Amino acid sequence: MDELEKDLLLSRLGRNYYYDPVSQNIVADSSYQAHASIIDFGIFDPATLEIKKDENMLWFNQNTSSCQLRTDPKSPERINQTITSQKSIMIQLTTPGIYFFYCQDKPENTQTIVVI
Repeated sequence: MDELEKDLLLSRLGRNYYYDPVSQNIVADSSYQAHASIIDFGIFDPATLEIKKDENMLWFNQNTSSCQLRTDPKSPERINQTITSQKSIMIQLTTPGIYFFYCQDKPENTQTIVVI
């Protein structure tokens, strides 16, 4: 499955599916409600996302290098997690507000998550 096919299928299926790089399949997962990818040069996809308080957020790092995922000081909670290349992490955001995420080595590329 190439990147375009994978992205098209994921967009049609919705939020409760993700791409598992180990099995190379689209997988249903009810343990998280939102997902995002970190693509080349620390760019987030989608760049902006709205989720509900206590939802689980899954990030998948498609980069060839690790991402030190952080929140800026204005965010309601401080996050500092490493996502190695081709791996994912899941974080539960429990405090409503606006979160600004970035990879430490590419702070100019941000993702905004609004938690309601």
